[in-house]
Amino acid sequence: MSNRKLKVVANGVASEFKSYYAGVPQGGIWSPKLWNFHIRELAFVVKFSKLFKYADDSALMKAIKNVLERAKAVAEVDKDLQAIVDWGEKWKVQFEPKKTHALLCTRKERAGMKQPTMDGRKIKFVSDLKLVGLTIDSRLNWKKMACSAASKGRSMMGAMYRMKFMLKPSDLEVIYKSFVRSKMEFGSLEYIAAAPTHLAKLDRVQRAAERMCGCTFESLAGRREAAVFSLICKLLDKECVEPLQAFCPKFADKVVSEGGPKTRQQTTAEGDNSLKLGTKTDQLRSFSLQTYKHSWQGQAAQIFDKVPDELKAKGAQSTWSKVKTAGKASLNGSAERKKKSADLLPNKKEKLNNKVQLPLHPGGGVNVRYWIEYASYWNTNKTLLLS
Repeated sequence: MSNRKLKVVANGVASEFKSYYAGVPQGGIWSPKLWNFHIRELAFVVKFSKLFKYADDSALMKAIKNVLERAKAVAEVDKDLQAIVDWGEKWKVQFEPKKTHALLCTRKERAGMKQPTMDGRKIKFVSDLKLVGLTIDSRLNWKKMACSAASKGRSMMGAMYRMKFMLKPSDLEVIYKSFVRSKMEFGSLEYIAAAPTHLAKLDRVQRAAERMCGCTFESLAGRREAAVFSLICKLLDKECVEPLQAFCPKFADKVVSEGGPKTRQQTTAEGDNSLKLGTKTDQLRSFSLQTYKHSWQGQAAQIFDKVPDELKAKGAQSTWSKVKTAGKASLNGSAERKKKSADLLPNKKEKLNNKVQLPLHPGGGVNVRYWIEYASYWNTNKTLLLS
């Protein structure tokens, strides 16, 4: 941590060494922990906004209830930004105002909105902002992120198309799952709230991959639902960090109707003993956006109902981590695919009965001609079994 020097090399020309006394060594084993220790007090200087930190990226969030509070909110954000600048000067951490942007998430007009100020510089508003790989747009409909994921998938599919003549279909399948699909599914828990027209662009990329590989994959919608169920299991087991644990769903109370005639829905609800997640009534307000109902929180109860009751009962009795894999398989269709493939494969007895006998020469030996006939017959029999 002491006696550190650095130099810059550009176009083969190196500068002189310069000593520096701030920051942490880059690439060191203890660097992440030292950086967290170095920047931990930043949260205490922010008074009016909510601070989010990830490595060396920081973001402030301020909720505005109505248009009349915009001026007050901007003034409070200015105070927090100035406090951050003062803290940086004290601990020799520099924040660059030119790389700082403001994003106003609203469906109303932004006319008359004052720009925030940081260290005497105006911060310009942008239509979308990228944070830790997630693209957040001003309307919070996740259109930008879903379309960007589809665009990345199409460009990578173009590279696969140029290589398909040199690779086997099984190799193309592995490449698609490892590089293309994983790239498109980054942040799927967030852009699950995007409109179906935007999510359909991702499905078109996968259909192109299916035609190229000659096989079928699990639907992307089913895999997104499986990811939601995986998060629900972690929340119910209390394995998430504290800020995320606040979104843990609760089970719905059993419906008990009062005396008198019962409707068909009440009778069905009373006879249903399966576990169900409750709806967060405090967030489903009259002025809520339709986007929230399409988000993972809005769809959590519906996705949880699709999981078989025996798995939910087993998870409630022990831990949800034990049924997470089976529940994900039931949602993305992989369990059904394995069952179908098992039904198509012949069992051990059928394999013994259909075993190809080696054709022998009338004289008792085996020559090359009979080996060729045997190989041709074996290949035909194998093709029939696979088809």
